[in-house]
Amino acid sequence: ETLHHPSKSSLPAATASTSLSGQSHETAAAMNSDSLHMQQIKMNWRSRLQGHLIGFKRYPPIAKKQRQQGIATIRFIVNQDGNVLSAQLVKSSGVAILDREALALIKRAQPLPKPPNELLSHGQITLALPIGFDLKNKS
Repeated sequence: ETLHHPSKSSLPAATASTSLSGQSHETAAAMNSDSLHMQQIKMNWRSRLQGHLIGFKRYPPIAKKQRQQGIATIRFIVNQDGNVLSAQLVKSSGVAILDREALALIKRAQPLPKPPNELLSHGQITLALPIGFDLKNKS
């Protein structure tokens, strides 16, 4: 697999980032007999998390005026209480102001929905999430 980055090799497979196409779920499957159940738990929490973030999302007025769009991917660590311990940009949208807003969004939306205990490793979970800025959606 050429897309796999070895830099975070100490993380358990269950916290692997999910790409836009959702292909990285396979890494957890071979290591966990309850992987389907765990995938469902993670997908349900991700869905709740994305719904929560929508309420805090702002489209920067300058970017909207200049009709700038893009998807910024943020990797962040959340503790069991839904607090963000750290956040970083892992894939730029191509527009600096949208990248900054994606990072600000994760921090502004705290506390995030509490992650299920099954997903936690040492009391936290690492997640990568695409934050899209699309003028058609107005969100």
